[in-house]
Amino acid sequence: MTTKSTSILALGLLASASHAALIDFGGLPGNNLDTLGVYSEDGYLVAPTGGTLLEGHLFGGPQPSVVVGPVFSPVPGSLNVTRTNGPYFTFRSVDISSNSSSGSAYSIMGYLGANLVLNQAGVIGSVNSLDTILSSDNSAIMDSLSITMTPASGATSMNLDNIGVNEAVPEPATMLALGLGAAAVARRRRSK
Repeated sequence: MTTKSTSILALGLLASASHAALIDFGGLPGNNLDTLGVYSEDGYLVAPTGGTLLEGHLFGGPQPSVVVGPVFSPVPGSLNVTRTNGPYFTFRSVDISSNSSSGSAYSIMGYLGANLVLNQAGVIGSVNSLDTILSSDNSAIMDSLSITMTPASGATSMNLDNIGVNEAVPEPATMLALGLGAAAVARRRRSK
């Protein structure tokens, strides 16, 4: 095996290492019920995109969390997650709670460019405790994740915490095939 082939094989094996991240909002800079701004954690950017999203420093798993407000009269709220240091990731899970009323809903949509690659929705079953919502397809590769929370009638607020994501990287076999293909093209060009 040549040095070039060995290098390509090593690159393919290294590329398979995937980084799991848990966005737990532990670095929120403000105080309880301050307006949530754009937030960065572990290579991911979380940006409010609708409704009233607040910092929740009194509830979470662990504290803090994001609150859909205003408290006592919340309106639907949404946020968007993207990577800051690379384009692609997969979604694993998120923790969501509804306070004071059952029946609050959520919608989770993942996009790759303009294409919808993940679409799931449901209703929070418990009150005042975080429900872990698992991805319906944790292999869906995306570059943008949108989470919308819609409070039920009578809900005083909703909370969101612990967004689980993985950086998406090509599998070793894919990288090896690409590397071998590139080596074959280079060899063919040299032989002409």
